[in-house]
Amino acid sequence: MEYNRTQLAENIGFTAVRDEKFNSSLLMIRFITEHSETSASANVLGISCLTATNSRYPTISALSSRLNELYGASLGSSAGKVGNVQILRLYSSWINNRYAYDGEDMQREMAELICGCLFSPNAPNGEFDEESFRILKNDLLDRIDGETNYKYGYAVSKALGIAFRGEPAAYPVIGKRRDAEAVTPQSALAAYHKLLETAQIEISFVSSEGHEVIVEILRKHFSGIKRNSRSYALRCKSPVKEQPETVFREMDVNQCNMIMVFKSDCDDYYALSMMNILFGDASFSKLFLNVREKLSLCYFCSSSLFYSKNAVLVGCGTDRDKVEQARDEILHQLNEMCRGNISDKEINDTFMSVSNTIRSAGDTLSSYSNWFFDRIFYDHPHDPAEYIEEFRKVTKERIVQAARSLRLDTFYCLAGKEEN
Repeated sequence: MEYNRTQLAENIGFTAVRDEKFNSSLLMIRFITEHSETSASANVLGISCLTATNSRYPTISALSSRLNELYGASLGSSAGKVGNVQILRLYSSWINNRYAYDGEDMQREMAELICGCLFSPNAPNGEFDEESFRILKNDLLDRIDGETNYKYGYAVSKALGIAFRGEPAAYPVIGKRRDAEAVTPQSALAAYHKLLETAQIEISFVSSEGHEVIVEILRKHFSGIKRNSRSYALRCKSPVKEQPETVFREMDVNQCNMIMVFKSDCDDYYALSMMNILFGDASFSKLFLNVREKLSLCYFCSSSLFYSKNAVLVGCGTDRDKVEQARDEILHQLNEMCRGNISDKEINDTFMSVSNTIRSAGDTLSSYSNWFFDRIFYDHPHDPAEYIEEFRKVTKERIVQAARSLRLDTFYCLAGKEEN
């Protein structure tokens, strides 16, 4: 594996990873900006419109046909949230040059097509094409509505909104319906132009081929863009409430979704990660083995580490009459860790789980892209072996200290109505 890092322009980083085992290439362009209620939906629609059409292929079917001609190349977009930051992604993958007929230069073809989407969108008269925009906006509204139908995800979103109230992290990544409805073809284009000018941009290219052509074309196009950007930190701790906030809401559901958000002031990432796995993020974890398996208090119970906010979220699906028992047992299992009731076998199983996950980082094109993106922003070792070694150094005492740092901030329960 070969790794190369360079700057294409002001605050535009380019990471190239070359690995001979891949038969295709992936180009990922990330726009990193502050997450806000006023711009979230417009940003999502602005990026979505770029991958549906461009000025050369002005309809969804025209661009789709061109991608099919390029041996089924893919082009898409997505949105994510890390802490207080929104990340908009435009990505594309295609077969390597050696598999194309008649010596066709797939790298150059795809780089030019992507730049056509980025720098020459289908936006006559200062707004995105009305027809494609309407389709994409309806899709976004359906996704927003669909999140309410997925009750566990809905409960998680509500709990995080309470835990991070007053912070950008509290707002949904794709926005709320009222804000999405207000986006127009003109405001979506304006949002994209602002991203192009002000966002921190990180580009990654993963392939078995060289990256020189990609760099040449991207640098040429970005050189004509006026930039006034800033850098963003993905990690921003959230202050814990003086008293935990409890919200109990009834809805037409058969299963109660209980969410507990803990916050920490611990800066030991490696200990926090191992503590979270042992607490509830593995099949051998204390929550799985005790709350679910031994005591049968729930259908599922697991924990997740939100390191960007120094928070741990515990999610549990249970019956209404078992909510208090499940909550008390979750707190009891955390207390057991705080008291040091952790065996050497549990620590070894946790380390093995971590190391297996790290070793799989280069199994796919996208996992490589995500791996190096995280390394850049969290300042962790690039070499997987070095990263694993940092986890090997974590002691029982460090895990206990990480557990003791957790403070319950929010308890949210989405419960079925009593008559049900």
